[in-house]
Amino acid sequence: MNPFIPPARRVKIDLRHYRVLAVLIFLLLPLRQESPARGHAPGDTLFGRNQYIEYLPGDLPLIFAAPHGGDREPDEIPDRTYGTMVTDSYTRETVLAIRRAFLEKTGHLPHIVISHLRRTKLDPNRDIEEAAQGNPYAEQAWREYHGFIDAAGDSISRHTGAGFFIDIHGHGHPKKRLELGYLISGSSLRQSDNTLNGGSYARGSSLRHLAQYTPDTFAGLLRGDYSLGTLFEQRGIPAVPGKEQPYPDAGDRFFSGGYSTRRHGSVSSGVIDGIQIEAWYEGLRDTDENRRFYAGVMVQVINAYVRHHYGWEDITRAGIPQKPQPAAIKLSIAAPNPFSASTTIRYEIQGRKSRLAAVLYDSMGRLCHRYDALPVTEGVNTFRLSGAELSPGVYFLNFRYSGYTETLKLLIIH
Repeated sequence: MNPFIPPARRVKIDLRHYRVLAVLIFLLLPLRQESPARGHAPGDTLFGRNQYIEYLPGDLPLIFAAPHGGDREPDEIPDRTYGTMVTDSYTRETVLAIRRAFLEKTGHLPHIVISHLRRTKLDPNRDIEEAAQGNPYAEQAWREYHGFIDAAGDSISRHTGAGFFIDIHGHGHPKKRLELGYLISGSSLRQSDNTLNGGSYARGSSLRHLAQYTPDTFAGLLRGDYSLGTLFEQRGIPAVPGKEQPYPDAGDRFFSGGYSTRRHGSVSSGVIDGIQIEAWYEGLRDTDENRRFYAGVMVQVINAYVRHHYGWEDITRAGIPQKPQPAAIKLSIAAPNPFSASTTIRYEIQGRKSRLAAVLYDSMGRLCHRYDALPVTEGVNTFRLSGAELSPGVYFLNFRYSGYTETLKLLIIH
């Protein structure tokens, strides 16, 4: 059901008239919608009209978006007549790989927003005039796309106080490296550190909010020891800007960020910083294996980045200063594992009594089951998890207790 369509009234009306009326309603909707994600939990899936736009809510202060990886070409939306039309191949699959990597490595999920329309029909990384070129259905999809990102950002702002919007793209430039866009042009990056630290560059950047809190200078934030580019380089993925490649050479093609980075980053206001990441194709986003590698490195880089610049223990502890914490819950074992009919989960509770939440996700991050009323006596506890009604495959059981989280990987076979 489309969350933007009001409930139908009991009025007999010709379907053609209803379609015209619906279009008029959508055209009159304000640009920024009331949060369409409010009341939805990680693991849910929300769609806009005709499933052109997909939103997967998360519980991390991270939003990943894929604007140019869609393949749908509906007849109701004519081809755009100007602008860029090239598809960023497998970027849709890349953000889903990133989502799975965060779930597997942290037990938590980032927010994901995907356009399933081919770029010839809609370009969400442009203003609405160029993006939709006057077609009401494309305009609605554009509003839904940015409305979902706004909703995720509002949720992060309320619960964490800081976060990141990361726009995932692909490039076909000769040099195989990530291009990290902060609304700082290639020619500006070729300025000296002293010039970049002057103030105006930080104010014009999609990292404007973070620049106020990091212990580094602004030049250090862009290409220092703990910049995104350097952290990627250290893990085997070349990137610019970073310590090894502080700027693109004169004549190099370089993407510095677009409409979405400007709109959803912190250049104008807010606590959500924006980053556009352009990744090359062969060796990084062309196969499942390469996308899994890229996604795994992404998790490592984000954790190292927030640890240094915000003082958080990791991305799951956003808003909490880094400090030693005693373990409150420890997952001992699932036996048997792999299993078919059922398995016994053993976990140990330490410290004060608190509410225990346990949630089972599949390998795509979809919510499968919530477990309530689990025992929380101090010491070892057990409960049986049934796999009889679940399809074979990999699952993740996420426990949250007194601010701590643990995740257990399960394999169901039939």
